[in-house]
Amino acid sequence: MTATKIFLLDNAEWGIIKCIAEGRMTANDRTRRKVCDLGSREKNLAADRAGAAGEYGVEQFLHIACPEFKQPNSGWAMRLTPKVMKRSVKEADVAIYSRTLGRFIADTKASATAFCSINEQQRTERPAPFYIPVKILLDRGIEVFEPVPSAAVAKWSLRDGHSPYRSIAFSDLHPMTPIEFRAWLEKNLTPVDRIPRISVD
Repeated sequence: MTATKIFLLDNAEWGIIKCIAEGRMTANDRTRRKVCDLGSREKNLAADRAGAAGEYGVEQFLHIACPEFKQPNSGWAMRLTPKVMKRSVKEADVAIYSRTLGRFIADTKASATAFCSINEQQRTERPAPFYIPVKILLDRGIEVFEPVPSAAVAKWSLRDGHSPYRSIAFSDLHPMTPIEFRAWLEKNLTPVDRIPRISVD
């Protein structure tokens, strides 16, 4: 971790990300909805690669932020959606549970551009209490930003592209180190009875 809060992934980890993206691309080619089709295989693969890098990178980031995840009976647990699925699921990417503090549920949203973008239809169809913005860097690093509440995302600029999306510049978001993220979790974990229930029907 550098002073600029870049989280570096090694070559082996980027190899894993490439395999995840290619497997996801193969699966998505059969089930990809029109709203998610960017118009070419190259663009779709780039989006799948960014998504895989964000999700895998956040997983490694969180294991450093909360090493207790790997310890039995620690009071901490994490659930992640499968890396490659035969069909899409209406669940958030990440769920973190603390026996004493409560739980935290979020989707990761990754981009290699200067902007974090969230598809508006996906946001409304499959809401998550929080979103974790992730910037994919050319030097094989990522930046993980402070989680953004869904209510705040709804106030981002609504733009028209291949389909409507909400967007904000990464420069307007707050990057975090694993230590800072852990402190944020401890401050913001919400008791279970206060988390909005999300239908998966």
